[in-house]
Amino acid sequence: MVADSALPMLEGSICAWLVREEDLSRVEWGHYPNLGYWLLDQMASPAVQYWGPRVKDHVMSTGRLWFSPEGSVLRKKPEDFIRWADSLLRVTRKLFSRLPKPEGYSYTHHIGPDAEEMVSSGQIVLDDANFMSRVNLKKP
Repeated sequence: MVADSALPMLEGSICAWLVREEDLSRVEWGHYPNLGYWLLDQMASPAVQYWGPRVKDHVMSTGRLWFSPEGSVLRKKPEDFIRWADSLLRVTRKLFSRLPKPEGYSYTHHIGPDAEEMVSSGQIVLDDANFMSRVNLKKP
Protein backbone atom coordinates (compact mmCIF):
# COMPACT_ATOMS: atom_id res chain seq x y z
CA MET A 1 0.00 0.00 0.00
CA VAL A 2 1.27 3.45 -0.87
CA ALA A 3 0.36 6.28 1.47
CA ASP A 4 2.00 9.67 1.22
CA SER A 5 0.55 13.11 1.85
CA ALA A 6 2.18 14.31 -1.39
CA LEU A 7 0.03 11.96 -3.49
CA PRO A 8 -3.11 13.53 -4.98
CA MET A 9 -5.84 11.97 -2.81
CA LEU A 10 -9.36 12.98 -1.89
CA GLU A 11 -9.57 14.13 1.69
CA GLY A 12 -11.05 11.38 3.85
CA SER A 13 -10.46 8.64 1.29
CA ILE A 14 -7.96 5.81 1.11
CA CYS A 15 -6.27 4.14 -1.82
CA ALA A 16 -4.59 0.76 -1.48
CA TRP A 17 -3.38 -1.99 -3.77
CA LEU A 18 -4.26 -5.56 -2.84
CA VAL A 19 -1.50 -7.94 -3.89
CA ARG A 20 -1.09 -11.63 -3.11
CA GLU A 21 2.23 -12.49 -1.49
CA GLU A 22 3.22 -14.71 -4.42
CA ASP A 23 2.73 -11.77 -6.81
CA LEU A 24 4.86 -9.20 -4.95
CA SER A 25 7.87 -9.75 -7.23
CA ARG A 26 5.65 -9.07 -10.30
CA VAL A 27 4.48 -5.64 -9.13
CA GLU A 28 5.85 -2.93 -11.40
CA TRP A 29 6.49 0.62 -10.25
CA GLY A 30 7.17 3.77 -12.24
CA HIS A 31 9.24 6.59 -10.79
CA TYR A 32 8.12 10.16 -11.46
CA PRO A 33 11.03 12.33 -10.24
CA ASN A 34 9.32 15.57 -11.25
CA LEU A 35 6.43 14.66 -8.93
CA GLY A 36 8.67 13.15 -6.27
CA TYR A 37 7.10 9.72 -5.93
CA TRP A 38 6.61 6.23 -7.36
CA LEU A 39 3.33 4.88 -8.73
CA LEU A 40 2.23 1.30 -9.21
CA ASP A 41 1.73 0.40 -12.87
CA GLN A 42 -1.86 -0.81 -12.62
CA MET A 43 -2.02 -2.21 -16.15
CA ALA A 44 1.13 -4.33 -15.83
CA SER A 45 0.91 -5.37 -12.17
CA PRO A 46 -1.12 -8.24 -10.67
CA ALA A 47 -2.86 -5.94 -8.20
CA VAL A 48 -6.41 -4.97 -7.28
CA GLN A 49 -7.04 -1.31 -6.62
CA TYR A 50 -9.17 -0.36 -3.63
CA TRP A 51 -10.21 3.27 -3.54
CA GLY A 52 -12.43 3.87 -0.56
CA PRO A 53 -15.40 6.19 -0.66
CA ARG A 54 -15.27 9.45 1.21
CA VAL A 55 -17.89 11.39 3.11
CA LYS A 56 -17.82 15.17 3.14
CA ASP A 57 -20.67 17.34 4.37
CA HIS A 58 -22.98 14.28 4.58
CA VAL A 59 -22.35 13.39 0.93
CA MET A 60 -20.67 10.06 0.13
CA SER A 61 -18.71 9.58 -3.07
CA THR A 62 -18.35 6.18 -4.67
CA GLY A 63 -15.29 4.03 -4.06
CA ARG A 64 -13.72 1.54 -6.41
CA LEU A 65 -12.53 -2.06 -6.39
CA TRP A 66 -10.88 -2.63 -9.75
CA PHE A 67 -8.23 -4.54 -11.63
CA SER A 68 -7.17 -4.98 -15.23
CA PRO A 69 -7.26 -8.61 -16.37
CA GLU A 70 -5.10 -7.63 -19.31
CA GLY A 71 -1.36 -7.36 -18.91
CA SER A 72 1.24 -5.82 -21.12
CA VAL A 73 1.84 -7.27 -24.57
CA LEU A 74 5.07 -8.85 -23.34
CA ARG A 75 3.78 -10.18 -20.02
CA LYS A 76 0.26 -11.49 -19.43
CA LYS A 77 -1.20 -11.51 -15.95
CA PRO A 78 -1.29 -14.95 -14.33
CA GLU A 79 -4.57 -16.85 -14.66
CA ASP A 80 -4.60 -17.66 -10.93
CA PHE A 81 -4.32 -13.91 -10.16
CA ILE A 82 -7.29 -13.19 -12.44
CA ARG A 83 -9.36 -15.89 -10.68
CA TRP A 84 -8.38 -14.46 -7.27
CA ALA A 85 -9.17 -10.87 -8.28
CA ASP A 86 -12.50 -11.93 -9.82
CA SER A 87 -13.36 -13.69 -6.55
CA LEU A 88 -12.90 -10.39 -4.66
CA LEU A 89 -15.32 -8.67 -7.01
CA ARG A 90 -17.81 -11.56 -6.74
CA VAL A 91 -17.84 -11.26 -2.94
CA THR A 92 -18.55 -7.53 -3.23
CA ARG A 93 -21.39 -8.13 -5.69
CA LYS A 94 -22.82 -10.84 -3.42
CA LEU A 95 -22.70 -8.86 -0.17
CA PHE A 96 -23.50 -5.37 -1.48
CA SER A 97 -26.69 -4.07 -3.14
CA ARG A 98 -26.56 -2.95 -6.76
CA LEU A 99 -27.35 0.70 -7.46
CA PRO A 100 -29.32 1.73 -10.53
CA LYS A 101 -27.02 2.14 -13.53
CA PRO A 102 -27.44 5.43 -15.40
CA GLU A 103 -28.10 5.13 -19.12
CA GLY A 104 -24.92 4.89 -21.15
CA TYR A 105 -22.72 3.55 -18.32
CA SER A 106 -20.99 0.20 -18.81
CA TYR A 107 -20.13 -0.46 -15.17
CA THR A 108 -22.22 -0.94 -12.05
CA HIS A 109 -21.94 0.46 -8.57
CA HIS A 110 -22.81 -1.35 -5.36
CA ILE A 111 -23.48 -0.10 -1.85
CA GLY A 112 -22.61 -1.85 1.39
CA PRO A 113 -25.21 -2.52 4.07
CA ASP A 114 -23.93 0.14 6.49
CA ALA A 115 -23.83 2.85 3.82
CA GLU A 116 -27.24 1.77 2.53
CA GLU A 117 -28.69 2.13 6.03
CA MET A 118 -27.09 5.58 6.39
CA VAL A 119 -28.64 6.67 3.08
CA SER A 120 -32.04 5.19 3.96
CA SER A 121 -32.07 6.96 7.33
CA GLY A 122 -31.09 10.30 5.77
CA GLN A 123 -27.69 10.52 7.47
CA ILE A 124 -25.90 10.77 4.10
CA VAL A 125 -26.71 11.08 0.42
CA LEU A 126 -24.78 9.55 -2.43
CA ASP A 127 -23.17 11.88 -4.90
CA ASP A 128 -20.53 11.35 -7.54
CA ALA A 129 -20.06 13.77 -10.41
CA ASN A 130 -18.87 10.88 -12.57
CA PHE A 131 -21.80 8.63 -11.80
CA MET A 132 -25.03 9.98 -10.36
CA SER A 133 -26.32 12.90 -8.40
CA ARG A 134 -28.04 12.56 -5.06
CA VAL A 135 -29.49 9.06 -5.22
CA ASN A 136 -32.26 8.48 -2.68
CA LEU A 137 -32.53 4.89 -1.45
CA LYS A 138 -35.39 5.45 1.03
CA LYS A 139 -37.83 2.57 1.00
CA PRO A 140 -41.46 3.47 0.09
